[in-house]
Amino acid sequence: MSLTGAVNEKRVAQKLFYSFLALQLLLWSILPSILRRNLPIDTIEGLTWGHEWQLGYDKNPFVNAWLSEIITKLFGVHDWPFYFAGQLCVVICFWGVWRLANKMLTPFQSLVSVLMLEGVYYFTLNAQQFGDNLIELPLWSLLILFFYHALKKQDIVSWGLVGIFAGLAMMTKYYAFVLFVPMLIAMFYAKRGDFAPLSYPNIAIAGVLFLMCIAPHFIWLMSHNYITIKYALVRVGGVSGFWESHVGTASNFAVNQVLIFLPALLIYAPLFLCRRSSHVITVENRRYVWLVGVGPFVLTVLLSVVFGWRLHVMWGTPLLSLWGVIWLSLFRPEISFKKARQVYYCAIAVMLLLAVAFTVEYTMPNDSRAFYPGRQTAVYATQLWQKRYHTPLRYVAGPRWEAGNIAFYSPDRPHVYMNWDSERSTWINTAKLRQSGALFVWDPTESAQLPAAVRQCFPTVQLLKPHVFERPGKGSGKVTLNFAILPPA
Repeated sequence: MSLTGAVNEKRVAQKLFYSFLALQLLLWSILPSILRRNLPIDTIEGLTWGHEWQLGYDKNPFVNAWLSEIITKLFGVHDWPFYFAGQLCVVICFWGVWRLANKMLTPFQSLVSVLMLEGVYYFTLNAQQFGDNLIELPLWSLLILFFYHALKKQDIVSWGLVGIFAGLAMMTKYYAFVLFVPMLIAMFYAKRGDFAPLSYPNIAIAGVLFLMCIAPHFIWLMSHNYITIKYALVRVGGVSGFWESHVGTASNFAVNQVLIFLPALLIYAPLFLCRRSSHVITVENRRYVWLVGVGPFVLTVLLSVVFGWRLHVMWGTPLLSLWGVIWLSLFRPEISFKKARQVYYCAIAVMLLLAVAFTVEYTMPNDSRAFYPGRQTAVYATQLWQKRYHTPLRYVAGPRWEAGNIAFYSPDRPHVYMNWDSERSTWINTAKLRQSGALFVWDPTESAQLPAAVRQCFPTVQLLKPHVFERPGKGSGKVTLNFAILPPA
């Protein structure tokens, strides 16, 4: 290809790429903001945690929680910022993949490697669930990109960013360690390839920054009975039978990840009959993208096979980001301007079809959590308390979902005593809670009566009549909640 042709290809690819990002960001931010009437459970849980500014929580470290509270501080109690933030995670991930791909593939091949991801469930229909899985997407993508820069240039800035993004990824979810192992292997192979000689002082700086990110959390863990680690161990356990625990769960996870990626091939379809490009990816680049792109997936499956760990399908959210790059590096299609536009239109068509399916789902009557009356429960609970005591509602106690919705949507933003469990609600001082009083809430379908242990712990609690709430929007059915009040001391 001539120099002029290469420049034109790069310019056209950039134009198509950024127009695709803009449409992705706008469409998948606006649709859930219009159609849903309540935030997802993962987002509500993150908001419950973030309001307390802890260094750790019962399920995860702190990045998800803190980001959730920062968004609320910036934009107020609204749903749309979280759908927008979720799409920012996706768009930043796409940008990181695009930047890395351009160092290995032609501009049009790099474009296609990102466009294919529109067919992957994690980046579209699932991206309304702002939480730890979604936050992993940009952090892993940027970590992989700057780690590549660090291996190539061995400069202090790249290594510093590696340390920071590795720390943030770990403090989002411990699962990030499955990426760190392939990265270490890539460092070993970097000594043999065309990467720059390792700069150990700069690597040490990355290590220090990484430790600065994670040390406060692990110090916190020691004084909180290692609750987050215990939860992680419980999540991967509980599989009975040797075959099911060592083979069944691993194979199920692996097959599901492949199936989730398969729709991406619909977008690639116009290129199946293309001849191979003369552009060759170097051995070092191919090894790198395979290590960090497939290595975490393989390591996850191997750990399950060896230790019998239960794997959850959604843990695969950050695993597939580079599979498009790997696919293009394997088949190396020669992509003309015409073919690039065809793939682009396929990606847009898939995006619009998914948007239509999403719209149909949420315009049909249903009783999903998308139509939970969170705002109504918060208004009712706040007024119930303020009419009695003429003070702000400071505490709400009960299950994460019911209590968390009241806490977020109430103008008083009360603290949540999750499941009446002090170990899981480490920020709660029960003496202060008794002093200020609290509103108790729970789902009668889960427990008809206030649990006996709770009544024993709070003997002055007063049971109230259940209240029935209509689901908003297209929600069908009603939601009944039980309430009780712990009067201020």
